[in-house]
Amino acid sequence: MCYKQPVYLVYTYIYKYIDTGKLANGVNVTMSTNLEISPNNKHTFTYGTILCGADTYSSTWSKGKQVFSCDSRLRSKCETHRTNFFRTPWESYKQLDLLVVMDADINKLHSGWMNIWGYIHRARSLLIFHGDSILFSFNGVGFQKWCKTMRGRGYDIRTWHINATQCGAAIWPRYTVSFLFPTNTPYQIPNEICSHNKVPLRSCQNVMRLYGIPKYKYHSIEKVSPHKHPTYHNVMGKYQGGLVYHWEGPAGHNIQKDWIYIPDKGIRRITLDELIQLKGLNNTRYSAVSLQVLSTSVEQHVWATIGEVIRAVLLRPTAIKTSPQNLRTAYYHKTIEPSSTTILSDAWNWTPPDLSIGSSFYKERIKNLRFALSTLGKNEEHIYNEGIDILAHHWLNYGPNGPVSLTVLWWEWPQTHWEELRNGASMNFMETPRPGIIPNQELKGDTLLQSNL
Repeated sequence: MCYKQPVYLVYTYIYKYIDTGKLANGVNVTMSTNLEISPNNKHTFTYGTILCGADTYSSTWSKGKQVFSCDSRLRSKCETHRTNFFRTPWESYKQLDLLVVMDADINKLHSGWMNIWGYIHRARSLLIFHGDSILFSFNGVGFQKWCKTMRGRGYDIRTWHINATQCGAAIWPRYTVSFLFPTNTPYQIPNEICSHNKVPLRSCQNVMRLYGIPKYKYHSIEKVSPHKHPTYHNVMGKYQGGLVYHWEGPAGHNIQKDWIYIPDKGIRRITLDELIQLKGLNNTRYSAVSLQVLSTSVEQHVWATIGEVIRAVLLRPTAIKTSPQNLRTAYYHKTIEPSSTTILSDAWNWTPPDLSIGSSFYKERIKNLRFALSTLGKNEEHIYNEGIDILAHHWLNYGPNGPVSLTVLWWEWPQTHWEELRNGASMNFMETPRPGIIPNQELKGDTLLQSNL
């Protein structure tokens, strides 16, 4: 197995130095390879990762037990690594404390993890790194709908814009990250992180090799065209379509296009060994990590910063059980206060069935949903995902003292009511008036006398 024994440290970052240098302003600069965040308690948490690349997070989250990793780009001897998301029996996995996903695009994989893991009874918390195509899908409306969907599933959401250099990294990447946690969480999660950090920018020169690099790898600085970047202050210019960075500042994040300037030598690309140190990779979970995969992996400093913010949720003092009944009890105990007019019968002893994914009740509901879709026709196949969402809300129908709310499974009703239960009944229940002018009813007797008063 590939689990490491948890190490209990203090709240602060612990830096392990590889090499030390100084910037012109006298600020000491060190390349960190070990940033462990461990509060002084013995609680642990379970987590899984999807498409997270190199495991730069493992040494940072030493209290966590990685249940699985899933990435088709990587190979590993660890029994917990999966290379094919759609051939993994996810229903056999228990509830996670945290699921981390690199959500690059709205595709089959996005729908897959949303349908399988995007529920509180499957993953108590979610940490999602959004790709640009996710954020700008449907002119930004797609991301708003995603947030609305996840809130409907019982999650609260914090979305952060993180600059890796503000976390202490010596490389320039930026990330848009959403942390999703149960709405009944008693801990305060900030709306933004790193925005006010006054962290001195780290130089990448400490990890740049001055030996063992063939001369032909270097290009002349004279071929660089001048260019000033509005954000990256150490950009010197452009060369062959990429930016050229001075080594006295952070390195560029586009490893395949960007260049680094080494004084007295010239400009060249960053090597794999150098990138390993910049990213903070010090684990051997995977047999081989390519330069392309490593360049898209999150820096160890970013994991440490996020871990400081969410550790209270992950390392909570009391764990919530995985059974739907206990989840419902915790939810309603926090959100529903009994009214003074509420009457509860002492004789009430009914308990709801097991509504968790994989239970006989759940499988029967899925079977009936598929049958309903086959009856409606191929044009209605998109309704399947809506049905999964309805099932996720359905388990909230029952509180610790019996039924509390009502979520209707429309496909469990006779077919004649499906349309009204799905889309709602029309409020216009009156008859449609006949066309043309319709004379008033003729008044007689007492009615005529009343009209003349």
